Amino acid sequence: LFPIRRSTEQKEQFRKYTQDEAKKLGFESRVETIKEHNNVIIGNPDTAKVIFTDVSPTSLKTVRDNLNTLGETAIVMQKDAIASISEFGGIANLIFIDPPYADSNLGCVFVHKLGKHAASGTILIWEQEIGHEAEPDTTKWQILRDKRYGRARFLILVKI
Repeated sequence: LFPIRRSTEQKEQFRKYTQDEAKKLGFESRVETIKEHNNVIIGNPDTAKVIFTDVSPTSLKTVRDNLNTLGETAIVMQKDAIASISEFGGIANLIFIDPPYADSNLGCVFVHKLGKHAASGTILIWEQEIGHEAEPDTTKWQILRDKRYGRARFLILVKI
C-alpha cells in the first residue's frame, strides 16, 4: 500500500493512514515519540488482554521470563496454536503467528482455519521463512504489508 517512507512527509502520511485505518476498524490510536522515532500505538496497552500459546515448555518459560523482566502480565498457556483457534480466534483483534521454519505448512493450516473463525477486521501478522513463502486466501484476507527482514518474511493481513 505504501512505498518505503524516506521523507518526513511520507512518514507522516503513513502514520495518518495507519491511524485512519485503525479508526475504521474501531480501534483507538495515538502517536508515541521515543527519541527520534514516532510509533503508532493502536488500542490501549494498559487494558489489552494478551494470550500466548505454545506447545514447547522451553518457549513458554522464555515468554514468562520476558514478561517478568518487563513487569507485564499475560495469559500463558501450553496449548497448540491451531487447536486454540476455536477458543480464541473469534475474539482476538491482533494475532501473531511464528510457526517453526522446519514445517512451513503449519502456518498455512493455521491461517486457513483462522479464516473460518476470525472476525472481519482482525489483524494477523504471519512470519514465514524466505524461500518457503505461502500466500493467504485472498477471499478471506487482505494483505496490508509484505516485508522481509533477513531470512524472515512478515505478512500483515486483515480479515475481510
